[in-house]
Amino acid sequence: MDEQNNREQEAENQMPQKPKNLTLEDLKQGAQPPQQPARTPPALNEWWNQNSGLNLSTFGFADNFDASFPFTLPFYIDHNTRKIIEVGLTLYFQKFRGYTIPAAHTHSVTIGNHTHDVTLGNHTHSVTIGNHTHDVTVADHTHIVFEGTASTPTTPTTWTIGHFGTSGSNVTLGGTVLSSESSAAGGGQTVTSASGGGTTVSSSTASGATFGIYEDTFPADVHVLLNGVDITTNLGGVFNPIVGDNVFANLDLTGFFKKDDIGLQVLQFTTSSRGRCLPLLWVKSIITR
Repeated sequence: MDEQNNREQEAENQMPQKPKNLTLEDLKQGAQPPQQPARTPPALNEWWNQNSGLNLSTFGFADNFDASFPFTLPFYIDHNTRKIIEVGLTLYFQKFRGYTIPAAHTHSVTIGNHTHDVTLGNHTHSVTIGNHTHDVTVADHTHIVFEGTASTPTTPTTWTIGHFGTSGSNVTLGGTVLSSESSAAGGGQTVTSASGGGTTVSSSTASGATFGIYEDTFPADVHVLLNGVDITTNLGGVFNPIVGDNVFANLDLTGFFKKDDIGLQVLQFTTSSRGRCLPLLWVKSIITR
């Protein structure tokens, strides 16, 4: 019993004593007021627990894209970010999707009368004309030929050129037939020209559209750009989705970000053929209040 009492007394003696209230007389004799224990800041992990937290932000939506119009995914890293823990990306590709089919219809085009001005530079044309004949009809007539000289003509001799039928003519001199011809070989050139205008008129009709969900093709040769920089090679190469292999999950983008990479960021996806993309991006970070 005495031993137990001694232990309790010893523990009481070790407890901090309540400071004694000093009187004016004690202060005159030089007594000092008790010092208050210094306050120490909380431990670092406790401070973080009280003033920061783990943040997870996700970004993504679905849309069509093609060779002329890339898919653009903007996302934002909070300005209070103190550490980026992870940036990940999953790409889910689908076939291009439309929602209407136009009804059967025709188009109308009306072209009024008009002219075209064409200027041709100096040039030549080579034309080959095969052997052929010309039929010539000469009316019956005579030629009077004088013998002698022009100043002293003598008895004239009559040349007669007569036309017999439609196939030829004879030449006679003094009643004697000298020659008979029905055709002669030769060549020639034919030049033709034409001008005019025309109008094509048709009518246009349409009777509405058919609504539904209609798919086309998967995207091909997909590239990934982060803030304008192509990072496709770092992610394993271009993406060519097909049926049954159209999801590329958990692509790690963490290494592309530094501590001070905050604010607006932009991911873009390009393709050589039209398709549809549904990207899911997540940013895991520590932020402060």
